[in-house]
Amino acid sequence: AENPYLQQAVRPLLAVREKVSREIADLDRKLLSLTRGHQDSRRLMTVPGIGPITALAFCAAIDDPARFRRSRSVGAYFGLTPRRHASGEVDWSGRISKCGDTMVRSYLFEAAGVLLTRVPQWCALKAWGLRLAKRIGFKKAKVAVARKLALRAAYAAPQGHGPPSASTACGAMEPTSSGQPRRLQLRRNKVREFRESGKAVPAGTAASVRSTEALRCFQ
Repeated sequence: AENPYLQQAVRPLLAVREKVSREIADLDRKLLSLTRGHQDSRRLMTVPGIGPITALAFCAAIDDPARFRRSRSVGAYFGLTPRRHASGEVDWSGRISKCGDTMVRSYLFEAAGVLLTRVPQWCALKAWGLRLAKRIGFKKAKVAVARKLALRAAYAAPQGHGPPSASTACGAMEPTSSGQPRRLQLRRNKVREFRESGKAVPAGTAASVRSTEALRCFQ
């Protein structure tokens, strides 16, 4: 404040910064208003880790979920599936293809990280992702969870149905061929298979299949 030359240099920069901050806040308000008025985006935000920007970007990229014949095509559409090379006796899978919309793919990857690390709500998808992270690493697990989020988010708001609950959007339900949601069944026979074969039941399997919330999150 005691240096007039410094004031002349800094004051215009502060005015520009204040103007940019006001514009960003105004855009944020408009974005939230647009999300509240968009039914599918509000339903997508019931998926843990997905916010208004990710929901709007996903809706814009998917447009109509019915145009995907298989649920696995959604992950491939955003480049979240590994490349595959097969020729003669050679058959290997590489890194993800990174095809499709780069922005939506990065948003889904970020949402997967939020689900695994910052969302306190527990669900089967989060449990599956954390188990996968211990086996193959956290970064690869985030890619796998992002692919599952893309699959589930595509059906989180089926046309003509009411808004699903957070557990539904996290993978407790799936659409049938007629578009009606159905509840997935627990794999209660897993423990039985291990015991009949004489093998040790993996840690956590018994508790997982007995839990009412441990619904299958992927096919």
